[in-house]
Amino acid sequence: MNLSSFLGTVQGLVGRLGDRAKVYIGAGLVGFAVLAMLLFSLFRPAQVVTTESVRNLIFSGVENASEFVAATTDGYATVKVDEVAKKLGIPIGKTTLIYEGVGTVQAGFNLKELVVSDLDFKNRTITAELPAPRILNINLDIARSSKIDDYRSWFGPAVTAELYEEAQREALAIIREKACSGNLFKAASSSAKEQVRTILSKAGFNTVTVEVEFGSCAA
Repeated sequence: MNLSSFLGTVQGLVGRLGDRAKVYIGAGLVGFAVLAMLLFSLFRPAQVVTTESVRNLIFSGVENASEFVAATTDGYATVKVDEVAKKLGIPIGKTTLIYEGVGTVQAGFNLKELVVSDLDFKNRTITAELPAPRILNINLDIARSSKIDDYRSWFGPAVTAELYEEAQREALAIIREKACSGNLFKAASSSAKEQVRTILSKAGFNTVTVEVEFGSCAA
């Protein structure tokens, strides 16, 4: 019974009573009806009925839909880089820098590529298909990175800023490769599945399936 029909019944009952009774009983029953409808609206599942509304619901549950960070890890790499000094094209010395780089790698998803399938609101079932996780950000922590050693032979020059930059680039490349071949993508997939499943379960879905494509550095 909806609110209109319920109020009609209330009015019919009140019409058979005295004026004072009409006031008290009518007001009480109307108040009860409004309270019941309010409670029903508060505790019923959210009415998510289209794939677009599901996508928007998921987007609203994360901080950045286009770069949704799902896992973060630290990486370490020790590299050795050389700079050869030349005079008239002839090597006259060499400088070697041994450097330890420490970086942070973040993996995640572009949730705007998410696909919603098997949406059945009547039975509260849904399947969400996530794209492959990818590296979103990789940064070298200069404060935690450091020179391990450097040495020169013959007329090798002092360590230059360019040599440090080369060492840092190589360290970042190794850190990235280690993250890709490790468990970072697996951790990102597990975290994203859990977060998306939680969002959809709170929206009223009882059976939520979240699928994720395989991630790699090339993704």
